[in-house]
Order: sequence, then C-alpha cells, then structure tokens
Amino acid sequence: SQFETAVTECKRATVVHLKGYVDIVSVDRLEFVLMRVLDQSPNLVILDLSELQQLCSLAIGKLMTFRRAIVYSGGDVKLGPMCPEIHSELECLQLIDWFGCLA
Repeated sequence: SQFETAVTECKRATVVHLKGYVDIVSVDRLEFVLMRVLDQSPNLVILDLSELQQLCSLAIGKLMTFRRAIVYSGGDVKLGPMCPEIHSELECLQLIDWFGCLA
C-alpha cells in the first residue's frame, strides 16, 4: 500500500496532507494520524487531498468520524485542494458541502 501522510502546523490551521492510496491496508495509519491531530484540539484542520489518488469507503468513514470529533470539541475541518476524481467521489456522497471547502 502506497500511502503517506504529513501534518503541518500553521498559524491559523493544522494541515493534514494525504498522499497516494488509502485502502483497507492503510486505513489504520490514517486513523492513527487523525487521532494524533485530534489530541492537539486544533481550531481548524484542513485536509489537503491534492496528492490523494484513492480513498476507500472505510477511510471516508474515518474522515467523517474525525470531523464530528473536531466539531464536537469546538473546531472545524475543511477540505483543501483535491484531484477531480476524489472531488467527484466526495460530491456523489454529498460530503463536499458537509465538510466544506476552502475558497
């Protein structure tokens, strides 16, 4: 499984960069990174999906759970840049509006 993550702390947001393929094999690594970010109680998290090529349904569920937890703690999660295929997939699931995108 070719999946990489990086977390960048900026002045106003925490950016979670996802790269490659999030499949059933790598979804645990995604969850681990998201839980580490959640532990920091950020005000704003931006999911940078610009280098993400595939997102399995289980991974989508992990992102949704992560967003709920961040919002529950008073923060927010927004979608950053993404490739057209990932955008179409999230749009079909009506998640673009649910997460919200950066302008």
